[in-house]
Amino acid sequence: MDNQDTHRVCYATLLTTDSYLHGALTLAASLRAAGTCHEIVCLAADGQISRPALERLETMFDRVVSVPMLDTMDTANLSLLGRPDLGTTVTKIGVWTLTEYTRVIFLDADTLVFQTLDSLLILDPTPEILNSSEITVGRDFRPNGGMQNEGLLAAAPDLGWPDCFNSGVFVAAPSKNTHAGLLRMLTTRGSFDGSVYNV
Repeated sequence: MDNQDTHRVCYATLLTTDSYLHGALTLAASLRAAGTCHEIVCLAADGQISRPALERLETMFDRVVSVPMLDTMDTANLSLLGRPDLGTTVTKIGVWTLTEYTRVIFLDADTLVFQTLDSLLILDPTPEILNSSEITVGRDFRPNGGMQNEGLLAAAPDLGWPDCFNSGVFVAAPSKNTHAGLLRMLTTRGSFDGSVYNV
């Protein structure tokens, strides 16, 4: 396997219903317009997307990957937020099954890209960056190398809950172990707002 194959990276989004189809297509178009040279993958919830919608996705995405639909079924807490549809967002855990990639930028299907995000797919800081006196460990990058560790992710704090990250845009290192661990945690603890996990 050559160096290009060992550092395969991609963008990914998720579709759990046909209702976000146009958003997903627009996202893919915006990534291409921004000049990315990387693959763009759509995770499609298994059995939830119509055949015509899948055919449209296949014209805009490099790959359409079927993933199991997950749902927290937490109608009480999610209705307090006014977003009962958010129960299926845990299907994003499927990102960690994309182990043929070393790093994935996940973007919600309602995200629009105006300039390239390809720099987020850089795998390792260069020796020049690591030895620069202007770079501070802890401020500019994590001392453990951050994404070099299996299954880690990088994300911005959520606007409403600063102790949680916003899952609309994040960078992940796929890992079967991390995926299995996330499923176990979801099954035993539920989501951060106390929901119960159901498949």
